[in-house]
Amino acid sequence: MLRVTTEKVILFTWIGYGNDFWLEEYIPEICGIDKALFPTLMEMEKMIGPITVETVEIPYNCTDGFMCAYWRRPKSYLDSDVRKAISTFSRVNELQKSLQNLDADLSNGIWDKKYGHLLMKESMDFGYRVVVRNKEIAQQPN
Repeated sequence: MLRVTTEKVILFTWIGYGNDFWLEEYIPEICGIDKALFPTLMEMEKMIGPITVETVEIPYNCTDGFMCAYWRRPKSYLDSDVRKAISTFSRVNELQKSLQNLDADLSNGIWDKKYGHLLMKESMDFGYRVVVRNKEIAQQPN
């Protein structure tokens, strides 16, 4: 990557869900699955040199099909077509029981009591970042 780029390396990555991603309550192993796949920002900097990092908040109506795109549309996670587009779900053991718990909490109002406050938010930070390494800055003498 560094050898073939002429100026910048721009990466979209993930550094952890943070405290507000409610799906971890229902499927606790998702964070561990994803953490094993993504390098930390420190590891990235060791690999590619000095970086700048920008937070990418996810809007409530995000149309892309990645893990946190449906944070304000919890019923979407019950849809098998939605889950098929999210690679993490293929690595989760015993997913059906977790989905049954989510479905029950959505039906009986428990989800709304715990997480309904999120429905007022326009966007949220779930750990997605744009990482930029500018070759010019990286090559400047200290």
